Amino acid sequence: MTGPLRPAFHEGQVLAATDLSATVEYARGSAARHARHLHEWGVVEGLGLATEPRTDPLTNVRYTEVSVAVGMAVDGTGREMVVTEPVVLRESDFEEVNARTATTTLSSLTRDGTPSAGPGLLLRQRARPG
Repeated sequence: MTGPLRPAFHEGQVLAATDLSATVEYARGSAARHARHLHEWGVVEGLGLATEPRTDPLTNVRYTEVSVAVGMAVDGTGREMVVTEPVVLRESDFEEVNARTATTTLSSLTRDGTPSAGPGLLLRQRARPG
């Protein structure tokens, strides 16, 4: 098995774009291997969810806005995911995930525990491997 090739250069060598790209890719791969093999995946800091009751001004339909706070996580392959400012999740974000992962959904609830209008949301928690 051969390991990742570390780019090496010599004094006076003319470097092409591919040489510099190889250096960047080596550093990225090294950081990902470090995160993947020496640390567990998951939330490092932040990324809390916040809910805010809202009403659509055109239809007068109540709904719950969900946002993700700033923070950082590492996925199962060692890639870093950084959220630098709060992000409001769109209903379509949930619909896309639900369409791929669920045959049934749970009703979304408003802050006071009553069902909200619109399609349900599926919230899932997966156990860590190992």
